[in-house]
Amino acid sequence: MSSLISHLKKIVILSATVVIALLGVIEILSLSGSHHALAVFDAPVDSLSLPEYIITVNNTGTLSVIDARTDIVYGPFLSGTLGTVESGGGIFDIVVTPDGNKALVSNFGDQKIIFVDFSNPISPSFITTVTMPMFAEDIAMSRDGRFALVTDGGFSPNVSTIDVFQMTLAYTGAFTNGMSANAVAIGAYNTVVTADYFLGGIHALSMDANGQLTYTHAYTYTQNLDGTILSQTVPADAMQAIAARPRPLNNSASPDTAQSIGAVDGPLGDGDYHLPRPVNIAISPDGQTVLVPDSTFYNSMLSNGDPALTQTLYSVGVYLITAPGELQLTGVITNLNRATQSIAFSPAGDKAYLSGNGGLIDPVTSSYPAAQLSVLDILGPGQVRLAADGVVDYPRFQGGQLFGVDTIAVANGKAYLGHPTLSGITPYLRVINLSDYSVKRLSIPMSVGVARMIKLRYLPIIYRY
Repeated sequence: MSSLISHLKKIVILSATVVIALLGVIEILSLSGSHHALAVFDAPVDSLSLPEYIITVNNTGTLSVIDARTDIVYGPFLSGTLGTVESGGGIFDIVVTPDGNKALVSNFGDQKIIFVDFSNPISPSFITTVTMPMFAEDIAMSRDGRFALVTDGGFSPNVSTIDVFQMTLAYTGAFTNGMSANAVAIGAYNTVVTADYFLGGIHALSMDANGQLTYTHAYTYTQNLDGTILSQTVPADAMQAIAARPRPLNNSASPDTAQSIGAVDGPLGDGDYHLPRPVNIAISPDGQTVLVPDSTFYNSMLSNGDPALTQTLYSVGVYLITAPGELQLTGVITNLNRATQSIAFSPAGDKAYLSGNGGLIDPVTSSYPAAQLSVLDILGPGQVRLAADGVVDYPRFQGGQLFGVDTIAVANGKAYLGHPTLSGITPYLRVINLSDYSVKRLSIPMSVGVARMIKLRYLPIIYRY
């Protein structure tokens, strides 16, 4: 009888474990070495009532923390411990580990990645720094939290991998095929995607279990001036068309910003077509849908100087990750009124929220139009459309865009928007309620990068035989 009861207990325990896994509530990842098991929530977490916070990277060399339930602001924290701010330094991007206990912050001019302890979300502390072989601007975290990818915002071809558990530099690939890695993201099959603003396309790489990268392909497309896809151009052919054109003069330690409209874009030769200039990469929670914002408008002047434009229109390329290091262009979202700098997703992964700025300068006020939040519907992997509603302007008048820095995060039904560039930066963070699109501001000292932090609750699973 005792044997039967013991077997019944095992069955109950195993059945409960399977049910939890099937519900997608919690996944236990067995990590090698002395690391503890890490709980990772892949399901929408809004329904789980987990504590959500927003961390902002401030141009003052500090971090601030916002409780997304109350929008109470804590900080600023860590003044003087995140590296230099002036004289070539400056912190920009931030990513958070899946358990919400650590964050990685990039200091561009210092060439450092800083690890910060967020075990107590409203009392962060400095842990250590990792020195990078290039100026460090954009950071992306692998889904299991094992590796972080880092790229420069300038002409560097380097893509570096950091071992997050060991807090050390694991690998740097200096890809010498003419590419510049201006932004980075990682998705399904450990496929790494980088943006190449200067050559007008994206690059795909595959990452192995040790964090080493292998280059696979480059991708780009051209558009007619009405936004339709002209061709899925072989990247080498498209890039030959611009090879003779001079690069921007600003080849220095300055990530701010993508060059002004017309500086490197416009009619190529005798053809009236547009080559995208991506400044960022976003991969949806499904791991396969890749969104590539174009910072330049596609309805550029015709080669004869006509017509006079009354509205600039921008686009976002949509790719599907089909295999390790392999992408497929599935479409281009057009008719956007602002240049998208960053993209964040709803917890369910069915919405993408676009932070856009730029546009035509008002000839009377000599200022850019207000910034804009746009919404995309994600219908399935690689299937994206512009939402019928959900476009809202908010008070921010800036042009130019930081490379790869994620300046929008979504938490508790709200979008939190930092500044897409340092020029004209203000001491306010904008918050948009995604249910009614109302806008408010929070006093934050010069916010740039923002990230969502979820504090996971661990469910111990105990087996007794």
